[in-house]
Amino acid sequence: MLKQFDVYRNPSSQTKHSLPYFMIVQNDFYEDLPTRVIIPLMRNAHLPLWQHPLVPEVNIEFETFMLCSPMMTNLNNKLIKREDFICNLKSARGEVISAIDALVTNTRSAPASARAGCSVTLTSALHSSLSSLPDAPPRDTSADDASSPSGDSPSLRSCL
Repeated sequence: MLKQFDVYRNPSSQTKHSLPYFMIVQNDFYEDLPTRVIIPLMRNAHLPLWQHPLVPEVNIEFETFMLCSPMMTNLNNKLIKREDFICNLKSARGEVISAIDALVTNTRSAPASARAGCSVTLTSALHSSLSSLPDAPPRDTSADDASSPSGDSPSLRSCL
């Protein structure tokens, strides 16, 4: 059975040199699904300080690896082979969940000094991009409310 926090060798001949392992992060409750949500692991890399909350370090076979949460993806269960199993890193659960949380909500932020330059640059670029867009006419949202008996938005239903 494929368990949450299990680490496996990467079966892909194209990426296994740069990303030798992956960790299953999907909860065991969803074991009936045909895929698993995984996060690749790469050898220790020099990353900007603001990225560290997103890529916690884990040790596998006496080597340090970075759990690359921004590269989270899914993998068909048929591609995950028992003989590629390395270990279970449930002991790193807190760091893994924090990394995913930081990626999605930015609640685990880097020090302000590390973010300052980045946020100013991004804000300026975003403002420049938005100011060049033509003004959009007001959107009629009355059809959205009536489109679903459950109140779901059309875009949400199309993703399900």
